[in-house]
Amino acid sequence: MNQILKILHLEDDPISAELVKERLLSDGLRCEITLVDTREDYLTKLESHDFDFDIVLADYSLPSFDGLSALAMTTERYPDLPYIFVTGQMGEEIAVDSLKKGATDYVMKDNLARLYPAVTRALNEVKVKLKQKIADHNLRKLNRIYSVLSAGNHLIIRSSNREMLFEGACRILVEEGLFIMSWIGLVDESTNGVKPVAFSGFDDEYLKCIKVSLDASSDKSNGPTGSAVRKGRYFFNNDTENDPSMLPWRDKALKHNYHSSAAFPLMFDGKAIGALTVYSCERFFFDDKELKLLDAFAADISFALKSMEQEKLRRIAESGRRDAEAAADELSDKLQSLVEDAFVGVYILQNNKFVYVNQRLADMLGYHVEELLMLENAYSLVHPDDKNIVQENIRKRIDGEIQNLQYEFRALKKNGDVVFVEVLSSYTIYHMIPSIIGSIIDISTRKELEQQKSDMYAMITHDFKGPLTIIMGYSDLIITTMANKVDFTVLDMIKDIQFSSVKLLHMIDEFLSLSKLESAKLSLNLLPMNIFDIVKKVSKDLKTSAADKGLSIIEAFTNGNYIAMIDQMLLYRATANLLQNAINYTPSGGTITLKIGIVTSNKETDNKETDHHVMISVTDTGPGISSFEREKIFDKYYRSSKASKTKGSGLGLAIVKTVAEAHKGKVELESEEGNGSTFKLFIPCCM
Repeated sequence: MNQILKILHLEDDPISAELVKERLLSDGLRCEITLVDTREDYLTKLESHDFDFDIVLADYSLPSFDGLSALAMTTERYPDLPYIFVTGQMGEEIAVDSLKKGATDYVMKDNLARLYPAVTRALNEVKVKLKQKIADHNLRKLNRIYSVLSAGNHLIIRSSNREMLFEGACRILVEEGLFIMSWIGLVDESTNGVKPVAFSGFDDEYLKCIKVSLDASSDKSNGPTGSAVRKGRYFFNNDTENDPSMLPWRDKALKHNYHSSAAFPLMFDGKAIGALTVYSCERFFFDDKELKLLDAFAADISFALKSMEQEKLRRIAESGRRDAEAAADELSDKLQSLVEDAFVGVYILQNNKFVYVNQRLADMLGYHVEELLMLENAYSLVHPDDKNIVQENIRKRIDGEIQNLQYEFRALKKNGDVVFVEVLSSYTIYHMIPSIIGSIIDISTRKELEQQKSDMYAMITHDFKGPLTIIMGYSDLIITTMANKVDFTVLDMIKDIQFSSVKLLHMIDEFLSLSKLESAKLSLNLLPMNIFDIVKKVSKDLKTSAADKGLSIIEAFTNGNYIAMIDQMLLYRATANLLQNAINYTPSGGTITLKIGIVTSNKETDNKETDHHVMISVTDTGPGISSFEREKIFDKYYRSSKASKTKGSGLGLAIVKTVAEAHKGKVELESEEGNGSTFKLFIPCCM
């Protein structure tokens, strides 16, 4: 033996004690012997808190004490401690009686050669008993958990709702698993913590006194329960008194005799929604096998939760299916009536023939429904100049190139008149055959209004801009070449005429541009250009206007490549409108900050693509814009309540918005009343 054996020797004869010691040492036993010879000394050693003896050697008979009494005292306190009588007198009957009462062996003093083997054998028997005891203990622990798993399977079959499942699981862990307490808590998003919903065992309001947080920065989130929920795996504490993670609950837990605990996550769709926590009154209670089996029990509870939810959804779906079938039958009747009475023409086209048309379409084209259904080719209703585009659009939908399509063409009525129509149609399967289903509306009146609008644009361009050009030309000629021949008062009047003419021409141009943009008549001349150059030119052109009002323009940008596909003239106008707007509304002595930059944002797609825009921003130190006015600020002809002293058409910001959208961009406003405004214009850039 390498370890020093600690022996408690009960002997009143010093010579006998010395002989025993010498014999053991001579036989090669490394030992440390503590000698006692009275009842009081022996009891003191037994009851010492640091009692660490490996074996007891005792004389059978002492003057004021006896070995059998010492044996009884020893087995009462340390039932597994080896106890060997070393005595000079012991009959066979007494020896047998002592062995029955718990002695391990006996050795006669005149035969100490047996002492070393007896000690060795006794120690080996203790090791064997200890191993068997540990094995039995572990087997009982595993049998408990297997019993828990078995009872859990029956519980899952019987449980019809979550409450029954949770309460049953906690009860099984206490009754079958022999835990002192068990509880289940679910995530409470309102408190970012774990809220108890079921428990069993000795609680004594422990759960009402504790708080489990899911905030990783809180010390109340690091215990087994909080950690299990946050990290989705089990956590355990095998020594409540010394485990630092249990500090927030230590005193209350020890008061309830909770010396060990373990928590297991309850999972739903891959996410922890709560935890199952158990407590033991033993330190170092949880080992790997126990934890894995309990984790399996928690997984069974999670599976049952998922099954309950799926069954609930199945019942809802089944009920919904029956309701949907009934509603569909009712809806079918209503839709049929709705289509028949619709204000738009409705049709279904198969292989260039109508298989369904409603009365409205027949009336629109001057036919009876039956006549349209008997037409050999629906293309006979299309104006010859538009047949190709109609045929191509139908082909695209049948071939799957495009699902839905909206376009215009000219249709022929039965009497030969032309009617402008707009079609919204899509691909479908009707009676197992690929088909086109669509609606047709008569847009002849709209086309007439558009023509009138176009005529008005031409009239404005010719009848207004022509005379204005002449007025501006002559006034400029007088100012530049005849100023010294004209009275100063008259000259000032001519300058006012020229200024007002320029302003009126600007308003006409804004009106025409906005109208053309809105009616899609103005085609964009898109070219790749550096927006920096445009912003720089706008700043230069309007710097004098700002200076005349006592304002300074801060160019908070540097030269760079801000390349985008743009219409140069339109973007110049939009940027100039933003800057001029800031000049108009910023009090004298204020500043206007002009910026350019690249901004990136995520597209609303599954592949996480990003959009890149050039951003032009104009920030002023003006009066700001109220929340009420911010909603209307980009509307046509809307002018702020603060614009009483500022002349304008109310179209400037509307043009900015329209230009941005024409470039597939956007415009934003950030403002608080009394704190200035920032307008931001975003244009998609080339990256």
